[in-house]
Amino acid sequence: MAGECSSFDCEQTLIVTWANAALLDFVESWVDHVRRQGYTNFLVGAMDKEIGQALVSRGIPAFAMYERSANHSGVGAGHLDWGGASFHKMGRQKISLAQLFLRTGLSLLLVDVDAIVLGDVLAYFQQYPQ
Repeated sequence: MAGECSSFDCEQTLIVTWANAALLDFVESWVDHVRRQGYTNFLVGAMDKEIGQALVSRGIPAFAMYERSANHSGVGAGHLDWGGASFHKMGRQKISLAQLFLRTGLSLLLVDVDAIVLGDVLAYFQQYPQ
């Protein structure tokens, strides 16, 4: 992994983003940038079956955010409409996602899929562990 770890336990940090099939190109760019920094401690939440299959076929570490009995998380392409019902549902899912991973005891860095990682962000957080 990139950077040195000390007081901020970047060895125990998971970097997570999420997307549906409408944002596959964003995911590919996000993963490319994260990998350029040398990170392997990342996951992408698949909000629908279509992107889940695409991520697996591309070798991108992923997990399903949709119900087994459904093909999607209930947040469709309309999540792009700021302030709409799907947008708000996606916000609630972010909170659930954070709670799920924090229960594991890991540190968590949630990064929106449209935010590109251009540097060693964990080294930055290590400088300011508080």
